[in-house]
Amino acid sequence: MLFNVSPIVSHQLDKNSFEAAVIGGTQLCSRRLLQQIIYCVGGVSVLFPLITQFCKFENEEVGESEKGARLTQTMRECVTTEVIELIASLLDENLANQQQMHIVSGFSVLGFLLQSVPPRQLNLETLSALKRLFNVVSNSGV
Repeated sequence: MLFNVSPIVSHQLDKNSFEAAVIGGTQLCSRRLLQQIIYCVGGVSVLFPLITQFCKFENEEVGESEKGARLTQTMRECVTTEVIELIASLLDENLANQQQMHIVSGFSVLGFLLQSVPPRQLNLETLSALKRLFNVVSNSGV
């Protein structure tokens, strides 16, 4: 649904008050969660190349200011963790994604890709993400 979320005139002092109404002429449609439509673009495995994106960040770091380099370092350290968290979320209670992950040998590919990740990216956050992925997989029976 598309809503008009302009501030209510009578509540201009309270900036958190918004009125939601369907805008005239808007065609209503349904939306889907990423978990439900990821198969349209190739399934969970489309996320695998993101794990190796640290190489891109390595190259961008050269010639950056000190502040930019720190930001890039932070982004580089988060990429692997975020991808693993996203994969776990997509597999959680979604049989189609779980089956697709099994069919493409996704866990073997994921293991192979994690071997190419620099050790500094394998931190406590990454370990927690892997633990969550393990719990999702063990609870689903994949």
